Amino acid sequence: MKSMIVGLLFLGTLTTHANLLDSQLTAKESKLVLTAIENSCGYFRNLTVTQVEKTEVRIDQGQYSTITHVGLSGEKRLDQNMFDQYQISVELELSKSFDHSTGEFGVLSVNSVKCEQL
Repeated sequence: MKSMIVGLLFLGTLTTHANLLDSQLTAKESKLVLTAIENSCGYFRNLTVTQVEKTEVRIDQGQYSTITHVGLSGEKRLDQNMFDQYQISVELELSKSFDHSTGEFGVLSVNSVKCEQL
């Protein structure tokens, strides 16, 4: 009985640690995208990156930020073994300033997260 409970707890932890499939993002960007999606929309299964578009935006006096639009698709459990399909859009911003928390240049932040059921 104890081994069955431990097994179920182990399977439960596997489903909460999602990974991005087909991702061209850096590890830092991927972690931030996953955290933002989980905080805004909940947990998804089979998160697949479908689109990555980067644009540079001039801020001021020659300073530029990189805006990254990430399109994803994923499944969310509706009931037992039934899943709904979702289209997810995340916008990241990498500003060229100093990040005091990491001691590196480049502050990465999330501008928006949108989750739409298909």
